[in-house]
Amino acid sequence: MRPARHVQRLSLAVGLGYLLGTFPTADLVTRRAAAGVDLRSAGTGNPGAANALKVLGPRAGAAVMVGDIAKGAVACSVGAVVAGPVGAHLAGTASVTGHCYPVWTGFRGGGKGVAASVGQCLVTFPAYFPIDAAVAAVTDPTDDMNGTEPTGSQNAG
Repeated sequence: MRPARHVQRLSLAVGLGYLLGTFPTADLVTRRAAAGVDLRSAGTGNPGAANALKVLGPRAGAAVMVGDIAKGAVACSVGAVVAGPVGAHLAGTASVTGHCYPVWTGFRGGGKGVAASVGQCLVTFPAYFPIDAAVAAVTDPTDDMNGTEPTGSQNAG
C-alpha cells in the first residue's frame, strides 16, 4: 500500500474512533432511567458509570459501564477493519479521547475514560485486560478530576 493511502486509512480510523468515543452513553441511559437528571450536575458531576451508579442505581450504572466499554471495543474493531492493527490502536486511543473531550460539548464535560480504555484494552491488548479491569474497579468514583469536591461531600478541614 502506498504511504499516502496508509496515512489516509489511519486518519480515517482515528476520526471514526474519536466520533465513536463521543457517543453520549451516560446521557442516553440517564434519559431512560430518570427524566430531568443531569449527571454533570448531580453526584460527582462526572457522566460516567460510577456516578450513574451513585445517582441512578445499579442498573443504570451497569448500562453506562457496558456502553462505555463497548465504545472503546467497537472503535478498535472499526479501526482494525479500516487500517489494520495500527488502526485499531489509534482508533481505540481516539475513542478514549472522544469520551473525555467530546466535540459536542465544547471538548468539556466528558467522562474519565476508564471504561472506554477497558474496551480498548479488551480488543487490542486482551492479555492485559484483567489488569485494566482491576484498575477500573479500584478507580475512585468520587474523584471528578477538576479539583472540586463532589456534590454532597463535607470538607474535612
